Order: sequence, then structure tokens, then C-alpha cells
Amino acid sequence: MRTPRRRLLALATMAGVVAAPAVPAGAQAAGWDLNGTSAGVVGAHAHGTVVKKAGGNVLITATLKDTDPDDGQYAVLKLIFLPGGRSGAQKVITTSTTEAYSKEFGGLNSIRAIECVRKVDFATVEHCGANQDFTIWSS
Repeated sequence: MRTPRRRLLALATMAGVVAAPAVPAGAQAAGWDLNGTSAGVVGAHAHGTVVKKAGGNVLITATLKDTDPDDGQYAVLKLIFLPGGRSGAQKVITTSTTEAYSKEFGGLNSIRAIECVRKVDFATVEHCGANQDFTIWSS
């Protein structure tokens, strides 16, 4: 008996099977996850991939999930893109559900990240994972 493709897809999705994105020829890919690191925090879960392309550009993908949407806090992910040293562009992602992000950069030496939670009614008050960021990729 053949199983229809839709049923297989549904079963794979329910089982948590995730297909990895295709990596272009000549590229190097690395997965990252802040869960269990000094940059992780209860109430948020951030993970993704970093792909260094053959031409030198870096493609980052990130998924941020609020793991306790009823706690009155948003999940926050701060990504810091460093061309060198300790200063660079920053992307802040905030969600009460799940949010995805993807962007390609050139000229990066490293990418650092930290998870935080932010009270819904206090937009500037945050609690971050050990108050330190974590290197998720470096050249």
C-alpha cells in the first residue's frame, strides 16, 4: 500500500523532522542554537544556520520562538554582525509567537547572539542570558 505524500509530510512534521536547506556548491554551513549556552534564557529559544558562500558572503537564518507565550513577556533575539572588533550592526527580533529572519552579509568576521525576555508592559526592561552574547559564527 502506498502512503500519500501529504500524509508522509504530516507525519514528518509531527515527528519534528526538518529538512535542512540546500547548501550551494563551495559553501560551508553551520547550525547554531542558543539553548544551553550562556546566552540562552528561559522563555525564548533561538536557533538557525550560518552559510559562508564561495564568494565570501555570509547568509544567516534565525528562528526565534517564545516558549511561554502566556507569561506576559516577549522573546527577544539580538544578533550582532561584526566586521571586526566589538562594534557592528545589530538586529533585534521580538516576538510573542515565532519569528523567522534571513539575511546575507559581506565582510563579516563574526556573528554574536543573545536571547532575552522583555516584559510586555515595560518595553525597555529586559532579562538576557547571563547578560553576555555568544559567538555563533566566526571566519
